[in-house]
Amino acid sequence: MTAGQQRPAAALLVTIASWNAFPHLLSSLTPTQGVSTTSVARFARGFGSEEPPSAKTAQQQYKTKKGLKSTEAAIDYFEKAKEYRDAGNNQKAIQMYRKARVAIGKAAGNGSKDYARVCSDLGIAYLDVNKHDRAADLLEESRKAFEVAVGKNNAEYAGCLRNLARLRWSTGNVAAVEALLKEASHIYAADLSSFHNEYADTLKSLASLYQTQGQMDLLQPILLEEQRVRTLAASLGR
Repeated sequence: MTAGQQRPAAALLVTIASWNAFPHLLSSLTPTQGVSTTSVARFARGFGSEEPPSAKTAQQQYKTKKGLKSTEAAIDYFEKAKEYRDAGNNQKAIQMYRKARVAIGKAAGNGSKDYARVCSDLGIAYLDVNKHDRAADLLEESRKAFEVAVGKNNAEYAGCLRNLARLRWSTGNVAAVEALLKEASHIYAADLSSFHNEYADTLKSLASLYQTQGQMDLLQPILLEEQRVRTLAASLGR
């Protein structure tokens, strides 16, 4: 694509969408001691402000030479990151995700959906190499961006909460895991016709948590609700 051509706004939304593909089953993870975290601002350098996240308009992102160039760069970096990830080269993937994050931050703003998605993928990549402090910062930054971009009742926000739950489980914060999964399940429950699978999967994670903690009184109702939703979805051919 040349500098004079405009990439459709939907292109990046389609490309940067792997945030929801990460494992949700908590039973395979072993809790560890909590770790310290560093400031989100450390990873936001280059944007020049610690103000709340904000997004640029489509005019600013796609109809200016600078915005279009940064968007195209973000897409290229993200695609390379995914290739490295699929090949098992997490360190190279992290390098490309970091570049994609800076590029999309410049193009769309650090309160845009695409910025939130890149932060989420970068956070999970750090989590996969056991860099919990960096993962925590990026996933929290992703949550804040999603809150600005789509609000706190959106399925993408719920997906971010599930990623945060995975992180909190890895650092042994059981109470936070429970709270995050419950919040995510309530979001999905508001639109079961669209998100019955996500709702059931979140309940499954919550059930795994209760089973691991030996909270059988809380486990049974969750299992029954999960079964109810899956049975209903199957009966409707979904």
